[in-house]
Amino acid sequence: MLENSTYSVYWPKLNGMKRDKITRYRASFGPKSFMEGEHLIVFKGKAFSHEDYIPRPVVVKGMRYFCGNKDDFEMYKLCNEQSRKIAIQFNKLSTTFSSKLRFVVPAVTQIDTRSGVTFGKKFKKDESVAFEEKLEGNFTTFIDKRGNTYCLILEAFSHFSFVISEGNFVICGLKGVYRKDKSEFILTNPTIHSREGKFGPKDKRDPGIRDVTDNHTCNKFCQMFLNKPSKITNGPDEI
Repeated sequence: MLENSTYSVYWPKLNGMKRDKITRYRASFGPKSFMEGEHLIVFKGKAFSHEDYIPRPVVVKGMRYFCGNKDDFEMYKLCNEQSRKIAIQFNKLSTTFSSKLRFVVPAVTQIDTRSGVTFGKKFKKDESVAFEEKLEGNFTTFIDKRGNTYCLILEAFSHFSFVISEGNFVICGLKGVYRKDKSEFILTNPTIHSREGKFGPKDKRDPGIRDVTDNHTCNKFCQMFLNKPSKITNGPDEI
């Protein structure tokens, strides 16, 4: 057996910013990863449903160094979901700018059957993983987890997240693809630093927020979209 497969799970895949009909999908993926990050290992796969006979290309993500559990990936899912909610608000404000932001929706499930061949990661029965749509294009880190940026509109989004949360969190670690044909950033696996430290192991709380705010320089989009002060002047100790 050369394929790993998951149990089926309800997956509200997004079509643009609208949800497709929610149905159950299971994912199948090979034994060899194509990307390894600081915490995650990533595989190319396909998602299948008995209601949809055309398989959907996905990536399947597992914990790189240990056996992931449901809580690990529910936290991963929470970061994407929180960022998606903020992106919806940001998109409504940014009507004068053509590009929109969208965060993928992960499905959290468990390994059902395991490949007899492994390269780098040997999954355990019932180990938790997440699968999500496969992003087509040049995968880029637009803003790192310290707020160093290579994209003005996403720098403004990071600023916006700090303002809209009243300084309680800031979204950074923004990576994904830019689809020029759709004028859309499609993003995954963001980092959120929060005052309460509720967004998983990458959440560095006040020091993380301070890192991002110290590295931020307001640009024209910050001033265009934000009704509150256009510069991030307060670190978490001053709020």
